[in-house]
Amino acid sequence: MTSFSLIDQLSQKGLTWKGYFEDIPSPGSKSVVAPSLNRELYAVKHNGFLNFKKVQDDPNLPSKIVGIDQLTTDLKSNKVPNYSHIIFNQCHEMHGLAECPQLQKLIQTGDTMIGKVVNQITTSKLWAESGNNAIIITWDEDSNPPDKAQIQSCCGFDPNSHANFGGGHIATIVITNHASRGIVDHTPYNHYSLLRTTEDAFGIYEYLNSANDTAKGVKPMTNLFVKK
Repeated sequence: MTSFSLIDQLSQKGLTWKGYFEDIPSPGSKSVVAPSLNRELYAVKHNGFLNFKKVQDDPNLPSKIVGIDQLTTDLKSNKVPNYSHIIFNQCHEMHGLAECPQLQKLIQTGDTMIGKVVNQITTSKLWAESGNNAIIITWDEDSNPPDKAQIQSCCGFDPNSHANFGGGHIATIVITNHASRGIVDHTPYNHYSLLRTTEDAFGIYEYLNSANDTAKGVKPMTNLFVKK
């Protein structure tokens, strides 16, 4: 059966998934935005799961699209899914809104939030177990520096395209519970590399879309997960 999304692929393998979204108005919400104190802290544009009708129509959606506070409960009960996708609100994920407090300190605020969640995970029972677990922290694009006149996109890589040549030079941090540490990898990756790596990690080899474009430079991020 053809897979149309990572969610389909995980489901076909009998694996579980869940999205944790800060300030989502309610579990399973399909709201486009969620105002809080007149600020659209939650925005569905950052909830990629809901791009798929199959997900929207899932009767169990309220147990799969949840608030970020549910992560604390799931870690304590050791009921974290195989694949977790964690998205902060628009003040904590460093894009920022005009109404965000401390707008000039977005990076510091975001770093604090990331540190809190990473600490929750790495001090959990799950992290201490023998199974392999990983946290991947990444961004969608850089700040579009003035010397880069072309339009930036988040995911693709085509050096001949003015609209799809990648999102610039961004940081991606991989934290594992058993693999080697302190590795710095200068291999050029893009977000399709991350998708391919995720599929590989779950034993999925029917790569989605450009995740299989090895001829165009898509490479799995294997070096960051190997025990040395």
